[in-house]
Amino acid sequence: MYHNRLVLEQQKAVQTELDIASVFQVVKPGVFGTASGDVPDGSAASVLTRQALAAARERGVVLGNAKQALANKTDSVARAESLRPLLEGMSGLSARAIASELTMRGVPAARGAAWSAKTVLRVMDRLRIAAQ
Repeated sequence: MYHNRLVLEQQKAVQTELDIASVFQVVKPGVFGTASGDVPDGSAASVLTRQALAAARERGVVLGNAKQALANKTDSVARAESLRPLLEGMSGLSARAIASELTMRGVPAARGAAWSAKTVLRVMDRLRIAAQ
């Protein structure tokens, strides 16, 4: 039973890839402002990709990974909650000042990089803490 479902999911994934590939194969030279027409420019590629994904959705192809999305969301909430005491204590500072302070204290950002004001704002928004 599980094997059959896995095979069906793989077939759907292959069909989606084929649909996207077939959309790009019909691009004619010069249509999108490229000399050869082999590769459309960024905006045209974006439109074609959205159209191909919409067609796949209409056929019932499930796009994305709901389990992984839920796991990512859960991890983000847990990490944000672990930072709540620190961020609430700094709520009077600007996002840039909080980012500098967290980096200086050696608190790693989610991916290990230095904190940025935008990262601070996202975490504070997730926690519903007002920022300056």
